[in-house]
Amino acid sequence: PTIKILNTVNIHSSYGHKTKTVSLNDGTKVHLNAGTTLSYSKNFNSTSREVTLNGEAYFEVEKGSSPFIILTDLAKVTVLGTKFNVRSREDGFEIGVNEGEVKIENKTKSIDLKKGEQVDISIDQPKILSVSKVSNFYPGWKNNKLICDNRSLLKICDELERIYNVKINFQNESQKDILISGIINLNPSNLESVLSSISLLSKLEFKLRGDSYIVL
Repeated sequence: PTIKILNTVNIHSSYGHKTKTVSLNDGTKVHLNAGTTLSYSKNFNSTSREVTLNGEAYFEVEKGSSPFIILTDLAKVTVLGTKFNVRSREDGFEIGVNEGEVKIENKTKSIDLKKGEQVDISIDQPKILSVSKVSNFYPGWKNNKLICDNRSLLKICDELERIYNVKINFQNESQKDILISGIINLNPSNLESVLSSISLLSKLEFKLRGDSYIVL
């Protein structure tokens, strides 16, 4: 284990950051969303291209002689050269393709995804790969948008906590399950305007108390 740690590069993007971009030896660019860790071997090169992702990142993979592989808790992603977004967090897995093709594998299934397609895997049903079309402005975080398609208020607030490095608390548990649809502009320097938009959609208020917000 010690040898593995010494030979591994870990790159972390903290909460509240502006997108962090990593350039790998093969020319691939990886843009990390807030609260994300990318790990790869110090021996990473054009013939051995494997990374591990915990969080969310947008990949611009250079074509190479060997496949580019992304390992996550719920699925393995294999590509040759393409642009796509991968999200692997504690609440599930998502991948959407903006250019080219990717291959997704989990313990029971393998799917080839083309441009404009998206796959979601929930933590509750990890064997099911649900395929849909990507939305406009995908991925939202990279385009300063919060894309909500029946998205729970809990998931929305989790994302805001990462992007703006704030704490949002709920007055009662039922508020977490409220579903919201719409596209919200993420103003990087004005969280208040973002919360105002969510208030209109959710019919709830966000009040600043001390150094955190509470949903009323």
